[in-house]
This record gives sequence, C-alpha cells and structure tokens, in this order.
Amino acid sequence: MSKIMAKLARHPNEKFTFEHNGQIKEFLMAIGIDTCFNQKPPASPTGATVLVVQHIFHATHFIVVQSFSGHDDDKQNGYFVTCLPKSKFGPEVCQEFFRKVSSIGTTGEVLDGGIKWSRKPGDSSN
Repeated sequence: MSKIMAKLARHPNEKFTFEHNGQIKEFLMAIGIDTCFNQKPPASPTGATVLVVQHIFHATHFIVVQSFSGHDDDKQNGYFVTCLPKSKFGPEVCQEFFRKVSSIGTTGEVLDGGIKWSRKPGDSSN
C-alpha cells in the first residue's frame, strides 16, 4: 500500500495535500490513474502546462491531481494532489474545486470551505 493510501485510510475525515513526486507516482498507480498523465498536453506559448485530473472513486476522499510540466526550473515541475474527505465535502464542492483548478490553473485561490491549492510544486503559500 502506498504511503498516501495508508495516510488516507488512517485519517478518512481529514483534508490533505501532497507534493512528494515519488509518493504521488506510487499513489497514482495504486488508484489506477497514472496513465492519465502519459498524454502529451497541448503546446502552450511558454512551454509550461498544467494537467488536472479528478478521481471520485476513492473510498474516503475526492482526489484532484495537478501535474505541472515544461517549466525551466525543475522545482516548478511535478505533481500536487489535494484529497478532500467525502465526509466533509460533497461531490458538488469537489466538482467546483476541480473546475476552478482546471480553469485558473496556476494562479492559486482559496475557495469556499477553505480549500486551497498550490500555485506550483514547492509553493509554500499553503
């Protein structure tokens, strides 16, 4: 069992964010969405892209994964995962969070319920 899966199982009512790429890759394989990130995103003028994937089938959490790539500084590339407990957030909140993250991408924003995401891996603003 991945470290992230174990942490979610131990704390089914807690919100978590993760940015350790090695643990996230193992987690993505465990929940079966790792191949979603094999797709090449459309080219952007800067070369930097954000791919966002939502996973709603985990037993205790809604999961939103952001993959950042194409940045010159490798510290800005990688994954960022937000896990929202189903016991505290309904599907409509998760869907709104996913839509906001997908449309705004890397600007960062606090949504209703205090949900926040990182602007990029390594961002300490959370």
